[in-house]
Amino acid sequence: MKISGAESQRRYRLGHPEKYKEGQRKWREANREKMAAYRKKWREKNIEKAKSQDKEWRKKNPARSAYLSQKSRAKERGVEFLLTFEEWWEMWEPHWERRGRSLDDMQMCRTGDTGPYSVENCRIDTCRNNKREYYGNAKLGEDHVRDIRKRHGKGEKQAALAREYCLSRAGVHSIIHRRTWNAAV
Repeated sequence: MKISGAESQRRYRLGHPEKYKEGQRKWREANREKMAAYRKKWREKNIEKAKSQDKEWRKKNPARSAYLSQKSRAKERGVEFLLTFEEWWEMWEPHWERRGRSLDDMQMCRTGDTGPYSVENCRIDTCRNNKREYYGNAKLGEDHVRDIRKRHGKGEKQAALAREYCLSRAGVHSIIHRRTWNAAV
């Protein structure tokens, strides 16, 4: 009796799992660009399924998802990110449940808000302390108020500005609509 190619592959995979995994790893390494193009094409065709899979993966892997998200945002801002997941997690693990965007929540801070994200240059601290270090003891200056109004005028969301300046959305709303800082241009 002759067996099919698929059945032959299945039998080999079951009989030699380590060799099979090593062969798969080598093939993926040699064909990274091909696989990336295939995944991109598949995601374009299956948008809803891809979103669902992404959401499910993020739910199962919250720490890895947060790491990749922070690494991606650093890249978008042109900030070098040198932390491995293991280094990043070692810093975050004791504070994981307190992370967030509110003033008393924890966030990863760079010393002086300069330099790369690295073990030597980062710490976990409150948003309040991070902003205090960056802006000094003054919460906002006229330059910041002008920047908030200008960026909002160009379409930037109030929530994003509030996160960046460590203010409440209501505080940003008041600045934009001149209920506070009405003397600043």
